Amino acid sequence: MPFFKYPSLTNEYAVAKSRSILSKMNTIAYSTEKIHGSNVQYVFDDCDDVVNFGAFSRNGKKVGGKDDKGEHIIDTQFKLVMDIAFQMGLPNIASSIFTEFNHVDSINIYGEYFGSGVQKTQYFINERDERGFQVFDIFLHYKGDPQEVYRSMGLLELIDFVGRDRMVPIEDIDLLSNLIEKDIVELSHYGGEREGNVYKEIHGSWIDPVTKYCGIKHKRPEFLEVSKAPKQPKAKLSDEFLEVIERLSTYVTENRVRNVHSHGDIKFINKNIGAIMLEVKKDILKEFEENEEYAPDVDLSKAIKSCDRDIAMAVRKVIAEVGDMED
Repeated sequence: MPFFKYPSLTNEYAVAKSRSILSKMNTIAYSTEKIHGSNVQYVFDDCDDVVNFGAFSRNGKKVGGKDDKGEHIIDTQFKLVMDIAFQMGLPNIASSIFTEFNHVDSINIYGEYFGSGVQKTQYFINERDERGFQVFDIFLHYKGDPQEVYRSMGLLELIDFVGRDRMVPIEDIDLLSNLIEKDIVELSHYGGEREGNVYKEIHGSWIDPVTKYCGIKHKRPEFLEVSKAPKQPKAKLSDEFLEVIERLSTYVTENRVRNVHSHGDIKFINKNIGAIMLEVKKDILKEFEENEEYAPDVDLSKAIKSCDRDIAMAVRKVIAEVGDMED
C-alpha cells in the first residue's frame, strides 16, 4: 500500500527565500483554514476493493486498516480513524475517482484528523469529546509513472469529488501574492482560535523529486514553531521577469526532449530525471539567447526554474516513450 508523505509547506515568512514559490506569485491560488490536528492520509490502491484500505500518520506509521498478518490495527491516538472514513464515505469517493480516471492505480486522500485527544484546542468538537476529519488534498498516482510522481487535484476537482462539507473551509480565491498579504482571521470555523491559513494553486500540480510543491502555510504567531518569525521582504516579481518566464515556457516541448535524447549523452531512465532536465534547460537557454531580439535584464538561470514542472512532465513522457534499458 503506497504511503506517500505529504510535501512540506513553505512558511509564509520564508517565501522570499523560495525561488519556485516566488515564480508563482502571479498565479491564481485559494485559501483554506489550517486546522490544528494531526495529518492523516487514507490510501486506496485497488479500484475493485476500495473498502480494504489503510490509514497512515504523517510519518508513515500505519494507524488504520490491517497489518501484515491481516489483523485489524488498533491505535489509541487514531482509534476512530477508520470509522470516520466510512462515515464520510471515503471509499465511495475513491471508487468514483477510479471510475473517472481509469489510468490511476492509487489514490491518497489527505486531511486533518482533529478533536478530543488529538490536539488541545477550543474547537466545539473537543468540547463534545468527539473527533473529526476534513479533507485538504488528494494525490493521484498514474499507471506507469515512477512511484514518487503524483498529481494533486485542483480545487474544482476536490469540490466535485469530496464536497465542501467534507473539506477544510475554503475562504478566498486570489493571486497568490495577494493572499499572502491579507490578514488572518483570528476565529476558527470550528470554534475558538484559528491556527492559520494555507494557500495552494487552484489548478493543482505535479509532485515529484525535482519540482517544489507550491503550498504555503501562514500561521498566527501563537502557533508558530519559532519564537519569532523572521521578517522577510515581500518579494514581487517584475513584469519583465514574468514575461521572460512566459516566453521560456514556449520552448518546453516533448520534441526538444526527444532531441536531447538523440544526443545520446544521458540514459533516459527515471533515476536520471534531474540530469536530463538540466540538459533540457541548457538547450532551452541556448536557443532562447540565440532567438531573442534583445537581452532581457533578467537572471535566466532563475527564470528557467519556473518551468521545472513542465520540463519534468515532458521528460517523464519521453522516458515512457523511448526510455533506455536500466543497467
